[in-house]
Amino acid sequence: MWAYVDFNFYLEVVSVSDTGLDVDNCYFYDASGAVDANKEMKVDHSRRKVVQYYSHVDGLDYELGHGTHVVGTIIGAKAVDGKHESDGFADGCAKSAKVAFFDIGDNRGSLSLPGTIRKLFEVGSYCFVSPV
Repeated sequence: MWAYVDFNFYLEVVSVSDTGLDVDNCYFYDASGAVDANKEMKVDHSRRKVVQYYSHVDGLDYELGHGTHVVGTIIGAKAVDGKHESDGFADGCAKSAKVAFFDIGDNRGSLSLPGTIRKLFEVGSYCFVSPV
């Protein structure tokens, strides 16, 4: 369906909570370096794909992880060199968008929710971008 709709998701930031995200995957890789996986609410819009990574659990994804798959389906855009995007076999449906990620999984795929569900919705809530 998305192939037939002319949407530009350039200024959109999607918030996702899942097992983790492999930021070195070619669909998220950033030649300028990975965004810091930490417990701060810092957002870095200069990043190619991942503008925020809140590491509630560990800041990693397990091998062939679910979180990496989910984020790829949404915003994945292949850039082997981390700069120049090319058509990928599995680009996401909103490949011009970026992600604010909340890691709730460990390296085995087990999930651990924060003490308050509200915390899940805080990630990404500071990602407003004004058009240039």
